[in-house]
Amino acid sequence: MAYLYYLLLLFSAFSDLKTKEVSNKLSYLLLLTAVIMLLLNKGLIAGSEWSFWSLVFVIILTLPGFIFGVFGGADVKILLSVALISPLALMLNILLMSFGCFALYWLLFIRDRQQHGPFIPCLLVGVGLSVWLY
Repeated sequence: MAYLYYLLLLFSAFSDLKTKEVSNKLSYLLLLTAVIMLLLNKGLIAGSEWSFWSLVFVIILTLPGFIFGVFGGADVKILLSVALISPLALMLNILLMSFGCFALYWLLFIRDRQQHGPFIPCLLVGVGLSVWLY
């Protein structure tokens, strides 16, 4: 089930790179997959359980960003789906890796404060590195 989640995350990352938006169907499919994994007691890592606090932390972090236009709707939905299936320590690591990757991408390729960059590919890198290192 985790492989399906990673595959859907990969598709959403390619969609974000190509069109700078992720369809609602894809982000809701990721959220549905995360809920099914949660109900089956599966996580991003074998034997890990979800944490209520990782979900609360992501909501507190992303809600102001969404309100002020820093995060897009798909970014928030996909971050919430990742938070559903990861413990707090892993979620903090994922966020650190993702924001670091995005900062590096933004410094190298965007540099324009008015232009928004794709965050989902950086989230994919953050999830991959964090799960690999965990």
